[in-house]
Amino acid sequence: MASERIELYGYDKPIVGDLVVLNEIVIEQNPEEENEEENVTEMIKSGSAGEEGVDVKKKFQVKVVTEEDVKSGTFDISQVVLPLPGYDIQYPENKIGERYKEILTNDGLNPNDLHHKHKEYNLSGSYRRLIEKPKDFDFEIYRYDDYHIPLVMTDFDVINGKKRTESLPKGKHKALILNFSLHS
Repeated sequence: MASERIELYGYDKPIVGDLVVLNEIVIEQNPEEENEEENVTEMIKSGSAGEEGVDVKKKFQVKVVTEEDVKSGTFDISQVVLPLPGYDIQYPENKIGERYKEILTNDGLNPNDLHHKHKEYNLSGSYRRLIEKPKDFDFEIYRYDDYHIPLVMTDFDVINGKKRTESLPKGKHKALILNFSLHS
């Protein structure tokens, strides 16, 4: 869907009908507790486990972008989110929202009712950012001669104390190595 959104509307700014995140709250919940949501513009996304027996969740409040928001430049493209289908999400109010509903319907699902009597199959949904701006950005020009040497270290290499081959000042090949973090 992200590719389709970008192909249809570009990647430089939000458009009318897009969804943007207004608020993101981390909450902890005991897994035995039932979770009833009242507002369809807020949803809970499973996260990593917190303390033993407590799940860490994120609660999002989203808003549909209006013509006024677009004209005033209120929101940035990095605030645009796309839903992961579920019973507790809101769909974009543009062609992308229509496309979600079309795909779900073609798969025999009702996009407006993804509740299931078996808790394991209940899909509450979530949201993902359309475009994520990297942080902690760093780069390096790396020179080398041998195409067979790894240019970056894997996590496994780092854990095992393996050292990366040094860049050769007069290496015949150049590589641009980028390091950055993305919001999780």
